Order: sequence, then C-alpha cells, then structure tokens
Amino acid sequence: MLTCGSACAQRMFFNSGDIVYEFTGAPVTCATNNLGHFCVPDTGNLSSLACHGDTLYIVTSQSELYQVVLGSPSSCRDMTNISIPGGPLTGITAMTCDKNGLVYAVDATSLDLYRYDPHTNILDILGALPTYPDGDMLFYQDTLLIAAGGFSIWWIDLAQPSASQPFMATPGFGFESLLELPGDCLRNTFYGLTGNQLVAFDPYTRTLLGPVCTATFNGLDGASTVEDGTVLGPIFYTLAVPAVCGGASAGSIQAFASAATEQSATYTLDGSLTNSTGVFSNVAVGTHSMHFQISPTCFVDTVFMLKKGLSPAAYQIANPQDCANVDGSIAITASSGLPPVLFSLDSAAAQTSPLFDHLGPGQYTLVITDSGGCEEDTTVVLAFQHILGFPGAITIDSPVCVPNNAGIGLVPNGVIPASMLTVSLNGGSFQQALTFPGLTSGVYDLRVAGTDGCSWDTVLTIPPYPIDSVTLSIDPVNPICTALNSGALKITVQGGQGPYSVAFNNMSFANGATFDHLGPGAYTLLVINKDGCVVDTVHTYLRLDATPQCDQVYIPNAFTPGRGGDNSLFRVIHSPYITQVRLRVYNRYGTLIFTSTDVQPGWDGSFNGAQQPAGTYVWTVEYTNLENLAKRAEGTVILIR
Repeated sequence: MLTCGSACAQRMFFNSGDIVYEFTGAPVTCATNNLGHFCVPDTGNLSSLACHGDTLYIVTSQSELYQVVLGSPSSCRDMTNISIPGGPLTGITAMTCDKNGLVYAVDATSLDLYRYDPHTNILDILGALPTYPDGDMLFYQDTLLIAAGGFSIWWIDLAQPSASQPFMATPGFGFESLLELPGDCLRNTFYGLTGNQLVAFDPYTRTLLGPVCTATFNGLDGASTVEDGTVLGPIFYTLAVPAVCGGASAGSIQAFASAATEQSATYTLDGSLTNSTGVFSNVAVGTHSMHFQISPTCFVDTVFMLKKGLSPAAYQIANPQDCANVDGSIAITASSGLPPVLFSLDSAAAQTSPLFDHLGPGQYTLVITDSGGCEEDTTVVLAFQHILGFPGAITIDSPVCVPNNAGIGLVPNGVIPASMLTVSLNGGSFQQALTFPGLTSGVYDLRVAGTDGCSWDTVLTIPPYPIDSVTLSIDPVNPICTALNSGALKITVQGGQGPYSVAFNNMSFANGATFDHLGPGAYTLLVINKDGCVVDTVHTYLRLDATPQCDQVYIPNAFTPGRGGDNSLFRVIHSPYITQVRLRVYNRYGTLIFTSTDVQPGWDGSFNGAQQPAGTYVWTVEYTNLENLAKRAEGTVILIR
C-alpha cells in the first residue's frame, strides 16, 4: 500500500450521492473543489469514504469497494465486492482506516463492524454495535470513534464491539461525517459535518466547540488524511523552486508549510533571512536550507537546491534547395542544468533531438523547454534557395464558332515527370489529366502542383473567336406570274475568312452559286466561313412580276360535253396567282344549274344527273387577283351536242 507523504497531510474530503468534494483553504474554510466521482461506474452510487495516506477508498451502496491514489484518477481499481457468510452487505454507513492501512466499516442493516485488509483481501466480522451508526468513523489517538446514538459520539471497543460506550455528547448536531486535520506538534483538530455545516469539537476535553463554516453541498460521508489518528507537527507540503532561466544567476522561491498556528509561523532561509510568507527573491543558484518554526520546540527543516535552467539557445538554419528538393533544416544548440531539454516545432510533440530536417519554406515556431519549467520561444523563416521554372508549355485552343469549345493544356518539359504533376483551374480540384476542354473565352487561373511539393500559378486568357465582316452582293430574279417558281437568287461573298459558302434549306452551296426555281416570298440564307462558322445571315424577298394576263381569267364561249378532249368541260382558265375562283352557270330561265370552286372540275353539261339541251347558258365568275382584290366577270357559253 502507498503511504502518505507530507504533500497530502492536510486534506479533507466528503461525498454527496454522486460527487467527491475536497475542502480547500487554510486553516479551515468551507470552500470546496469538485473532484468528480473517480472510477465508480454508477455516478449516483457513492456511499462512504475513507483515507489512508494518499490513498482514497470509496464504497458504493452495493458494497463495491474502490481504491484510488489521490492525484492519479487512472490508478482507480475495484478492490472487492465485500461479502460475508450468508450474503453481501446491504450498505455501508461508516468507514475509516487505521495507521496500518486496514479499512473499518459498519453494516447499516446488521450493525456489524467489519475489518478489511486490502493487502490480503480478507474481511473479518468483529461483532455488532449496541447502537445505530448515524454517520462516520475516525481514530482519536488509538481509539476508534463513531457518530452514533443520536446527538453523540461513541467509542468502539475493537475487542468486543457490543461493549462500546458513549464518548461525548454533540447536542443539536447529528454528524454524517467525522474529519481530522493536523493541529500543533502534540495533537490534531477534529470536525463533524452535519448536512452542509462544518462543526468543530475537542475530543481531548470532550466538548463541542461550535460551527466553523457552511458548505454549498450536503455531505453523506467524509474522509481526511490523518483520520487514522496520526499526530503530525509542522510540515512542508510544497516548496516551489523554479529553475533560474535565461542565463540569470539568481531566482525566486516559494515555501508552503502547514500547522494549526500557521498564522504565527516563520520561514528562515539559510539561517539569515526570515519572513512569514515563505517568499524569497534574488536567491543564488546552489544549495540552500529552509527552517519553518511554530514555537521554540516545534519546527521542521528542509534542504533544497536552486538549479540553473535553460540558457539562451543558438540556431543554425539551412534553406531548402528548391521545391523538388525539400531539404531545409533547423539545428538548435541549447543547454540546461535541469535536463532533459525538449524541442517542439509548430506545436508538435516535443522531442529530445535538437534537429528538425526535411523542411520546406515557411515560418516555423520553435519551443525549447527543460524539466525546471524554463522555456524559450522563437520563430524561424526558411525560403527556397532556387525557384524552379514553370514545368512545361501552356497550350490554348481558342474557341471556333461556338464559345464553349476552347481548351487549355499543359505539355510537361520533362524537368518533373508528367506522372508527378496535377493541375487545377480557377481554384477547382486538382486532377491528373493535364487538359481542360470545353471552355469559353475568358481569363483563367491555372495552378500546377507536383507531388514533391512544388507549385506554380499562371494566369491565361482565351480570346473569343474572331468573326471578320463580309461584303455581300445579292442578285435577285423575281418570278413571273405566267411561270411558277421562275425566280432565282445569286449570293456573292467577299471577306478575309474565305472560302465562303452559303447554306439554304439545310444544304451548302459554293460562294456565287445561283439558287433557282424560286417562287415569290422571303428567303433566309446563311453565310459560312472557312471554319464552318456562320458569319452572316442574308434576308431577302422575291416579288412576283405581273403581266396583264396575270390579272385575267379565260372563259371559253362554247364547249362540247361528252366528246372527250379539253373542250368537254366548261371551266375557268387562269394564272396560278388568281385564287378563290367560284363559277356559276344559269339556264335561260335563270335557274342556277351548276356552281364550283377552283379546285372542282368544270361543268359537264348536266343538271341533277340529266343532260341539258344544247343552247346558250349564262355564267358568272368571282375571284381574287394577285393584288388580293375581288374581281367578277359574266358572259354566255354555247353548249353544243
């Protein structure tokens, strides 16, 4: 088992149902520090505490016993699930340790007193108490005391627990915890915790001294570092001796000691310098003595050494050659009287080697420390000795006709293999393919990176596709009304991007070709240059050239139905530009015997299926001429049989 040194001689603890707290402050205050619940799996399961030296014992309401070294939570371990013949304990209400590190506990149900040896893991039943345990236990000198029987403290007869007797009364205070601290050189001081109120009592005179302070949390049980009854005199529980850093020859120290009458204690350095604070400055490097005194017969001495720590360091740098040879380094020369000297670069883990190599360009932060707490910080800047040229040639494919068929490419020059290069365009992801097709015209930022850490940036401009102006010569031939589709067009193109062609009706024709068999109307033709790009659009119109006969209809004056040939039907003959033709025929009595539109055949000389007699018939014709004007004509025709 670990034993308590001077660093933990004056500590008091108590627990709520889920947290362990420590009283802080001196000589005694109710300020607390939350220590958590250590390694108990169920955080709402804390029952009782005990302390021996720097070892804390924690028992749960299920009687699981845990052991942890103060200041080292990772040391916590499950000691045992305390059991006795006939079944496990149902709950511990009081627990403490003696000077040998043995744990004493009381079962709240059976009132039995148990002694547990953590060295051998043996649990002994010592016997039942004659009174119910209200709270905690501790040792007063070599006597075991327990808060029990109402507002009182009992002493326990370890040889025969049933013979235990009341020790002193605590009127108005039922203690859940009993706590003990070092006092003067002859005896300790004692406290009881009831709820959150800390009350002092004196077992030497068996008197209740009264409340000391009020905590912010209620306690279930408590423990203290001298609850085994050990009486301590004054102690040095801390002596802060920082190293002398940076080449200085003297430093400062801080001594902390403890005793019941600490407010009147004195510190003496090297037998000559005395104060009540323990703070001494301008202390030379070397060995010194410290004397802490309470009274002429109560004092403690210690010897310490003030060592020379980290001295100013020297730095030697080597810049990296270039981005393909990242071989920069920083070498440090540093010494300290408190080794080891540790070196850290850019907040990385500290190392004992003073050399950092394989470094590239940039600013580096160096931190040098030693075991005495000295530290030196500095920054170092490395730069390339040489800058490698751009690793290849840039190719730019300008757009042709449409804006999104341009491209940018990198052709490596062999200084760095193509397999070691990646490229990024306009801040995009890096890719191994060294080309970017499908681009529009504009400004681009091309970044090239090598797997060895090299990188280059360049700005490129893809110009838009140039379209030269052209001169067009258009020779139209208008169609005439007597001949359908007799019009024609001839387009002649002149410009600097020839040879040119002309597209019409999804067909391409040579520059200067004639487009014939055209009727009147609007026409659109595309002018195409040597790259296949449309550089101009021709819009033109062919009008109908009219002659007098184009506005007239021809009506025969006689016809011979039933004989065959062109004269077997009576019909209107007209140019193709006359529309909406309607023919009507009347007999001599004025009866309408035939009507037709332009798309129907002519009159065959019948009416309602009966052949009409030879003779003279009256006709009328209505039509729309080529100028979209309504016209009308009338006359007679002779039916010949």
